[in-house]
Amino acid sequence: MSSSGVIAELHRNSSNGAKVVDEIVKLERKIFPKHEPLVRSFDDEMRKKNSGLLYVEVDGEVVAYVMYSWPSSLNASITNLAVKANFRRLGHGQALLKAAIQKCRTRNVHRITLHVDPLRTPAVNLYKKYGFQVDKFIKVLLKMGRLVRSCMQSILKLVNSLIGMVGMAMILYALWMIRVWQRHMADLPFGGGSDYPVSWFIYTFLGLGVTLCVITCTGHIAAETANGCCLYLKQYMLLLILLLMLEAGVTADVFLNRNWEEDFPVDPSGNFAQLKDFVRSNFEICKWIGLSIVSVQGLSLLLAMILKALGPHQYYDSDDDYAPDRVPLLRNAVVVGDPVYGSNHNQVTAFTSERS
Repeated sequence: MSSSGVIAELHRNSSNGAKVVDEIVKLERKIFPKHEPLVRSFDDEMRKKNSGLLYVEVDGEVVAYVMYSWPSSLNASITNLAVKANFRRLGHGQALLKAAIQKCRTRNVHRITLHVDPLRTPAVNLYKKYGFQVDKFIKVLLKMGRLVRSCMQSILKLVNSLIGMVGMAMILYALWMIRVWQRHMADLPFGGGSDYPVSWFIYTFLGLGVTLCVITCTGHIAAETANGCCLYLKQYMLLLILLLMLEAGVTADVFLNRNWEEDFPVDPSGNFAQLKDFVRSNFEICKWIGLSIVSVQGLSLLLAMILKALGPHQYYDSDDDYAPDRVPLLRNAVVVGDPVYGSNHNQVTAFTSERS
């Protein structure tokens, strides 16, 4: 495998432009399969007039690329830097970074920014070698963002555990009712060969308890994987919304329909009637318990929505030539480096400084 490569600039109207874009998108999907939104936004970014892309081609294969943009005449940004896994540590990352900086210099911009995980010390050192400096203010802000995300995840797990406790209590109560029903009928309450009627209330109560436990497990997985993927968060939110809609429908039927009892079949075990009598005799306590359960479910839904809005952490840095294989596309950066170029290209200042 040849390690030498040729750096070229992408031109969408060129004969091989579509082929290069297709290879870059495939490379993006292979390296970062969990971040499909970035792949979808790639084409939109390339259509902008104030953006450019350089790529390295080895034996007709695109092995690395860098994306940069200049939102204004004062500022430029290196937004993407990716290197194929089996072509890392061959100098392609450094070569692309240097070429991108030179491209930005030709536009006489005042400063160039890029984002990288501060834990990637070799990558940070490389950027410093090219004149980049850490923006302390941005670093503190993004650390606070990570802290907020971590707190949200912990609170979601805690609140979600309360839903699980309710589900387990319902399962235990349903198992107790099944045992009492078995003793009363001297046989199992289910089975096709049984001549005894089946208690729908017991089955429904048990099913609701299992459903709450499943929602709890989904919520814990969603909170744990929120840093990398929002798929479980979406499933968790959907389950909670369906559960709240079911509870709202039953509550509306009970309070708005005087003959609501006719909507439910007769329960041969008598447990449904016992539950109604208990709720009527202890209505205030049951009301607050019900409101507390619904509030916990609503709070869980709200926390899940906040986590989804924050989006996943997307740190794509590798140690390719002490450079990251990927700098995220204007998303959730942690450290900002900033060389400043004016009339004197050797002048380097911090991100928050202005050219004199």
